[in-house]
Amino acid sequence: MACGETSEVLVVDDEKALRDGVALLLSGEGFVVRTARNGESALEAIAQKRPDLVLLDVMMPKMNGFAVLAEIRRQDPVLPVLILSGKTEAVDKVRGLDLGADDYVDKAIYADGGHELVARIRGALRRARMMTPPVVSDVFSFGASRVDVRRHVVVSDSGAETALSASEMRLLKVLASRPDENVTRDELFSALWGVERPGNPRAIDQTVKRLREKLGADGRKIVAKFGVGYRYAP
Repeated sequence: MACGETSEVLVVDDEKALRDGVALLLSGEGFVVRTARNGESALEAIAQKRPDLVLLDVMMPKMNGFAVLAEIRRQDPVLPVLILSGKTEAVDKVRGLDLGADDYVDKAIYADGGHELVARIRGALRRARMMTPPVVSDVFSFGASRVDVRRHVVVSDSGAETALSASEMRLLKVLASRPDENVTRDELFSALWGVERPGNPRAIDQTVKRLREKLGADGRKIVAKFGVGYRYAP
């Protein structure tokens, strides 16, 4: 499905006024919108029908947004999830991105009429469907590991499979397509989160850290270039 007017967004927030206001905004922009008032109902809604994107609050009773995100990522590594939260400390943003959020948005941007929020949503939908620099096929090698692009998994030489998030897959594809070449942080930000994203270096580093862990011994083939970015050393 294209990232335009027929995309479906699930809005998850325990505040009815904000939930309804965002739903009205997105409906007016042509999106199909469903809402959920808490984490449990959000997971039920996703299980019933997978949306194209989830807009997720953090501070909710019983099951907070971080717990919801972790469960979404356990079940679906590639479903776009944007956190929309009033918790804007760097530690919260890093935690959300580390758990696999595609973007972390301050609720304050909703005060501008929602224009930036809509742009962030459309950007995330575009990136979810956008091919990053091409690889040879839908299955390619990264060291001794095999990467299955369609299934979003990395398969070790022993046959063990590990799921990759959307941002991890994009990062791996960028590096694999440019072996022995330094890829700058700006290029990585553009490929993972779009050119409009502010350059928080921790976001890239956390994604690399997760990817290295999932690749095992092949994770050492992702080499940091201080002050520049990262490269794949086959």
